[in-house]
Amino acid sequence: MKKSSNIDLNLKKISIDDQDWFSKLTYHIGISDLSFPLLYAYRNFLNVECIRLDEKSALVAQDDSYGKRCYTILGDVNEAIIKDLVASGIDEFSYVVGAYLPIFNDIKEMKWHITYDIDFSDYVYNLDKFLDFHGNLRKAYNSYRNHNQLKVKVLELNKDNCDESYQIFKKWWKDHKESSVFGNELKVFCEMNQFIGSPNIEGAIFYEDEMPLSFLMIEKRGEMLIEHFIKSNSLARGLTHFFYYEFFSKFKGKARWINFEEDMGLPGLREFKRRFHPEFMLNKYILRLA
Repeated sequence: MKKSSNIDLNLKKISIDDQDWFSKLTYHIGISDLSFPLLYAYRNFLNVECIRLDEKSALVAQDDSYGKRCYTILGDVNEAIIKDLVASGIDEFSYVVGAYLPIFNDIKEMKWHITYDIDFSDYVYNLDKFLDFHGNLRKAYNSYRNHNQLKVKVLELNKDNCDESYQIFKKWWKDHKESSVFGNELKVFCEMNQFIGSPNIEGAIFYEDEMPLSFLMIEKRGEMLIEHFIKSNSLARGLTHFFYYEFFSKFKGKARWINFEEDMGLPGLREFKRRFHPEFMLNKYILRLA
């Protein structure tokens, strides 16, 4: 006989009014997918909904790229909440971090199929080590710094120049639009622009001879800097390394980690992110009730 639930799953579309409590629940969770600005920007494309379960926990629901509904628990994950959610009809949870696995496994009357989501686990780098380029990374950085005779500058991303970042992205998108994996990314970036200037969102634009060529946008969450976007319309060797160094150097002593998000299973993206020698992978798991 199915146990009744103590939770009324009256999920509602995520709104800007949810930002304060949502951000507090995810402040110490470093995975990129649980970013309020990002989920808010995806709210219409992935039908992102949420509900507060109590003062310390919440549930997020969103569609994946195949239209499947995915559920994620935020904040204080405990046995009682898991049991109530299962009783409500939810038998699978996505974006589960490794620290939560023992809680699920300790529920004696439940067995879980656990799948390591390798394509969507995050690459995390120690900030100080990341800035200490060596080997081929140092060669690429030095190549751009020493041999580029153009006038270069890096400016903070703000409301006045965010259109330049859009134009960079638009050109990049035109060159990559044949790849369906990027989906609604350009539209999502436009939605994210409303958070530029807020305390936790920063970015920069890289210029050569006054020409904007690259930009990036990050979110600050605790000791973690999460890179949500980086796009470049230059193939110059070492430009990205130079840009990274110029931007992330200002966070020395203020942050500890850089999160480059996932590689989505794309070989080129995986090779690029491994090249910077991650300190560890922030693993994500899918748990399905057996």
